[in-house]
Amino acid sequence: MKNASIPLWIFAFAFVFIPSVFAEDEPTPIISGTISTAAKKPMPGVQVILLNQTGVQLSSGVTGERGGFSFKHTLCRKCTLQVLPNMDTHYACAVIENIPGDTNRNFLLTLQRGFTITGRVVSGKKGLKGVGLRAISMDSNADGKKVYDGGLAITGRNGTFTMILTPGHKKIEITNSHFSELEGSTEMEIDVIGDAQLPEIEIPETDHR
Repeated sequence: MKNASIPLWIFAFAFVFIPSVFAEDEPTPIISGTISTAAKKPMPGVQVILLNQTGVQLSSGVTGERGGFSFKHTLCRKCTLQVLPNMDTHYACAVIENIPGDTNRNFLLTLQRGFTITGRVVSGKKGLKGVGLRAISMDSNADGKKVYDGGLAITGRNGTFTMILTPGHKKIEITNSHFSELEGSTEMEIDVIGDAQLPEIEIPETDHR
C-alpha cells in the first residue's frame, strides 16, 4: 500500500509546476493616434486596421468623437497601418508601412481630400468580385507624402470599386487570389486630376502551357 501512494504524489507535483512554464504572456504593444482634417478638426468614425508583414490583420479599431484610436496587437516584425475614412467624406486613405511591431507607437495623422476614382475589374465581360487594388504614387516628389498618396479597394459583386485618391500620377496594382484560371496580378498607370471613371480593367487568363 505504501508504494501505491508514490505515483499519486509525483502526478500532483507535476500538475502544480507545469503551468508555471506558460505563466508569462507575450507583450502586447499598443498602436494609438489621432486623426484630423487639414483644418485640425477631429475625424470620428474612421476605420483603422493593423496588418503584419504578410498582410494578416492583427487588430482594428474606429476613431472616437475626438478622432482618437488605440488598440493592442500581437508582436510582429514589421506592421502596416491602414487608415480608411468613409468614402462620403472625400478624404483619401493613409497607409503607413514598416512600423516596428514590438513596441508602442502613436501617430498624429492629418488626412487629405482627394478625387473619387471608380472602375470595374473584369474577365471578358464578367465582373470579378473580391479582387484587391492598391494605388501607389509614381511622382518623383512623393517621398514626403507617400503616406497619403496611395489608395486601397476591393471589388464588389459586379467587379466595381471606388477609391479616393489625391492628385498625381499613380500606379494601380490589381491582385487576384480568387480565380485560378486568371493571372494573379496586373497593373496600370493613371493621372488623377479630378473625379473619373476608369476603363474596364481586364485580367488576362493564365497561360497553362
